[in-house]
Amino acid sequence: MANNIECPAKWHVNKMAGIDWYHGFKKRHSDELSIRTPEACSIARAMAFNKQNVDNYFDKLQEVLCRHECFRDGSRVYNLDETSTSTVQNSRKLISPKGCKQVHQVKTAERGISVTTSVIIGAHGTVLPPVMIFPRKVFKSNMIINAYPGTLGLANEKGYNTKETFIDIMNHFIKCTNSSQDNPTLLLLDNVDTHFSTVVLDLAKDNGVTIFTFPPHCTHKLQPLDVGFFGPFKSYYDKAIHSFILSNPGVSITIYHLAGFVRDALCKAAMPSTIINSFQKTGICPYNRDIFQECDFIMATVTHQPNPADPPQVEENNIPQDDNAHTHNNDNVSDNFVTPESLKGLPHAKPTNPTRKPRRKGKCMVATDTPEKVVISQREKQVKEKKEKAEERKRKRTKAKENEEKGKQKKVNKKKKNTIARTIVFETTDEENEDSDLDDPPEEVENVTANAKILLPSEGDYVLVNFKIGKDGKHYVGKIIQEKDEDDDLQISYMRRVLDSNPPQFVMPNIPDLNSVRFSDIIAILPKPSYPKKATRRQQSVISFDFNFSTVNLC
Repeated sequence: MANNIECPAKWHVNKMAGIDWYHGFKKRHSDELSIRTPEACSIARAMAFNKQNVDNYFDKLQEVLCRHECFRDGSRVYNLDETSTSTVQNSRKLISPKGCKQVHQVKTAERGISVTTSVIIGAHGTVLPPVMIFPRKVFKSNMIINAYPGTLGLANEKGYNTKETFIDIMNHFIKCTNSSQDNPTLLLLDNVDTHFSTVVLDLAKDNGVTIFTFPPHCTHKLQPLDVGFFGPFKSYYDKAIHSFILSNPGVSITIYHLAGFVRDALCKAAMPSTIINSFQKTGICPYNRDIFQECDFIMATVTHQPNPADPPQVEENNIPQDDNAHTHNNDNVSDNFVTPESLKGLPHAKPTNPTRKPRRKGKCMVATDTPEKVVISQREKQVKEKKEKAEERKRKRTKAKENEEKGKQKKVNKKKKNTIARTIVFETTDEENEDSDLDDPPEEVENVTANAKILLPSEGDYVLVNFKIGKDGKHYVGKIIQEKDEDDDLQISYMRRVLDSNPPQFVMPNIPDLNSVRFSDIIAILPKPSYPKKATRRQQSVISFDFNFSTVNLC
């Protein structure tokens, strides 16, 4: 409408074109347009892949390539990266009858087991033996049956690449490339912390390996493996699993089959032309810093975060003149023609005001150079100190908790000791005291009854009975089967002590030993008996008491 082009009246009413115009437009431009499924790109990748980062990357890459002749011609340039190889393949398109609503494909499981595979390719069109990291504590040789020749097998609990496993990977790379100070190599890596440790950097530098890293979140455009190799590799890998399932119905795929699938995929995907084109598309070999056009940075301009401390710059970024910089010149279009971009413009990200300290950002660097090594070493030291402090705090908390529990246990034991013997208060008259022929209770009985809870015995209680035999008397354990009568007598079934048992254990005799006893002869009510947890039926009749019998003459 802004260009004074005649259009149906319905467009004015609905403020939009109709479906007929859409089909006609698609038909008129069928040679130029096609329906495609877009590849997912995170906001971090969209923001990181900008012209400034890419120019900085190519400046540093040029400086590194000029260090050796073998770097410039690409004969000693390699790229290493990890990918996940799972026991479950991705779904593939297939042919089915029309009208069929559901089409199924057999898989080993809903979610498979992942094995990390490190792939290394060279700019001269070769592939090195891969490294496979299995999710096991101990590596076994049968995990790499039918593997690609020279494959290195490793294992850890999670199956991920760690700083410890990358030391073995670096040794594997040095061995396969025959790297040395006289035969240097250039290794391109992504910015993952597991790739950088003091041990790895020292090992690489001593063997003539120069480690160069890509800018963070830019590997989808700059890393040869991501650009041109992992796509066909994953496709051939899924086909290998699919063929195995068709040839072996009912057989589940395990981690012991994956090495064979990786071998089949590598043999088909690692064609020299594929590898060489991967390095060529990224501008590494041959070196081409102009490999990317302005249109490749459109997403970065849209997601560009303005500086909150510079408000005038924000306003300048939003004026229409800046948006016109993204339009492409077209000789067939009049200068007065109004485009949708000039009317609405491209969207811009709103300025952010972070409330917390941002994470440390990675950068493109030569990791084996001394300045970068010093920074990485200091960072490792800080992480180690922070970890040690956290462990020390944890030890202190654990020790304080243990001391607190010990203090509580001491209080419980003290309270338990004071309440373990429940003595009896004898309600006797003066006349009964005169007629009573009982002497004063012995000293050991006084020790037992000291600070004890005052209770009266009842039916079912276990008691300690004192018999006046000899100087100190003898003590027996029994169970009250009938409470005291009018004569103050109780009916008790006496128990037998198990011979040589320490602490003392008791058992009821086969023939009950029943007898009456004076109420005054009972010196303590014992706590509830304890029974063995796991024992035979006969052993379950043996009981013991949480009571100190060392102060009495127990029979």
